[in-house]
Amino acid sequence: MNSFTPDGSPLGRKVSSPSLPIMKDSTGVIHVPFDEYEVVGIVEDAHFASLDESDEPTMYVTMEQVTPRKMNLVVKLTTDDITSAVAGIREAVWAGDPMIPMDFRLHQDIVDESLGASRMTMLLLTLFGGVALTLAAVGIFGVVSFVASQRTTELSIRAALGATPGEVLSLLMKQGGTMVGLGIGAGVVGAIAARNLVASQLYEISASGPGRVRYRPGSSGTGGLGGVFLPARKVTKLNLAQTLRQE
Repeated sequence: MNSFTPDGSPLGRKVSSPSLPIMKDSTGVIHVPFDEYEVVGIVEDAHFASLDESDEPTMYVTMEQVTPRKMNLVVKLTTDDITSAVAGIREAVWAGDPMIPMDFRLHQDIVDESLGASRMTMLLLTLFGGVALTLAAVGIFGVVSFVASQRTTELSIRAALGATPGEVLSLLMKQGGTMVGLGIGAGVVGAIAARNLVASQLYEISASGPGRVRYRPGSSGTGGLGGVFLPARKVTKLNLAQTLRQE
């Protein structure tokens, strides 16, 4: 409303709105008649179709001014017995006109329906993210296992020269952790680039500010380091001296 009346309060002013029916004159030109209404109050922005819709100019009028084809009646219940409440509302309405058709829906059902597409999108993203993390951990496990098997002779020599199993494990973890760190760094860059897209699928979550979408490297790092630790620890359990003699 402030955009229409930037110079003061809109109360008491007149606004115009298209009215029905739209008329066409003898030359085929369409004329849209406008009705004038006086502003008597201001309400907060509301969402009608979905929670993520943009705020559109909206005007509320009385039924005496505009007769709607259908009407939504919002009832706040003070009881948990929905069946009895619906029966009472139906009886009260039909007492005035038994021919009025009625359909009842819970407010929470309407909200859930409006969020259905966004919830499905986020569910799929979460599922694909979990699959990607699992495949990454399995891939790291396979790569580290292969590298460790190729370096058995080197690790055996280190053990023969006095390296403890803990030092061998630390060496492999450090080298594997470097790969994991590079992957997390790339993931952070990708998350920053895609945060606006992700935020667009969430309600009242912006790309910046206290509720911003954040990339959490903890789960990725845990999965990656787990894929490094298991094969590295397996190598330290081998008899490296016996392996060296076999070589």
